[in-house]
Amino acid sequence: MKKIFLMLSMFTAANVFAASGFAATYEKNIATPSRQIPAEGVIFFDGFESGGFRFVVGEYSGPKKDPLWAQAQFQGDYAAKFVDSPVRSGKKAMRFEWRKANLSKSNTSKKAMIHYGKDPKVEGSERWYGFSFFLPKKDFPLEPKYNVVLFQMHATPDKRLKERYRIPMYALTLRKGYLASHLSYDLDKLSPHNKNIKANETLIKICPLPSLWDKWTDFVVHAKLSLKKKGLLQVWMNGKLVIDLKNINFGYNDDIGSYPSWGIYSYNGKDKRVMFVDEVCIGNEKANYYSVAPGKSDKTQKKMQVGIKK
Repeated sequence: MKKIFLMLSMFTAANVFAASGFAATYEKNIATPSRQIPAEGVIFFDGFESGGFRFVVGEYSGPKKDPLWAQAQFQGDYAAKFVDSPVRSGKKAMRFEWRKANLSKSNTSKKAMIHYGKDPKVEGSERWYGFSFFLPKKDFPLEPKYNVVLFQMHATPDKRLKERYRIPMYALTLRKGYLASHLSYDLDKLSPHNKNIKANETLIKICPLPSLWDKWTDFVVHAKLSLKKKGLLQVWMNGKLVIDLKNINFGYNDDIGSYPSWGIYSYNGKDKRVMFVDEVCIGNEKANYYSVAPGKSDKTQKKMQVGIKK
């Protein structure tokens, strides 16, 4: 299997992603409509076909033809590789690897993740995210004791208030052997770290981990942030609506909106974990399910089902 190795500096989110001049990582400053899958409302697409990518923060790892992301957090030079197999669509996908041996006190040591840009607002921010995961049974074992984040919408603390980083406002996470949807909110302007957030969290089981092994699983996440009970969260898995929450509080009371991340984020594990990601697509409030659902380029999108079937 041909593999293209990607090496990046190790840095922490607290010191880099929110550093002075971080306006460069605003979504509007890096968003580029995809030429591969023209669709209403699409502001970014990466099927990893170029075999490289670039980052606003950290090292620019490829030529200008490569997709531009905001930042990477890799615990080692093995953490991200472009591969020819398995792929969801096209000829390449991204392989993420996380190793227990490289854990340390730093936030980056716990991650093999890539991050996109920040929405400049919170209230009313609406985004559609499409992507596909492949979790190999051999390299992504069932570990009920440990939590693992695979996708997240993270927040940037208000540094002018000396606010600390908090848990993501939303995540698709593995907990107690299940894939689960985790969301929260905080109305306070200055969050007392995670105290308010944990009291306001909603955790919904989606499926057991073994049902995701050794196959591609497509996801579409539709999120609208609001602290006025006008928020919304919908999640489709392989076209099936598995989460449908409306008129909710969703997000944190920050100066700046959220940013999405894909990969592996975990504080502990037995040995290592490997996952593959493909067909990452981001849409704004004008997008819809079919704008971002994986498989648009090769006409293999899963048909959207309306309503949760009990």
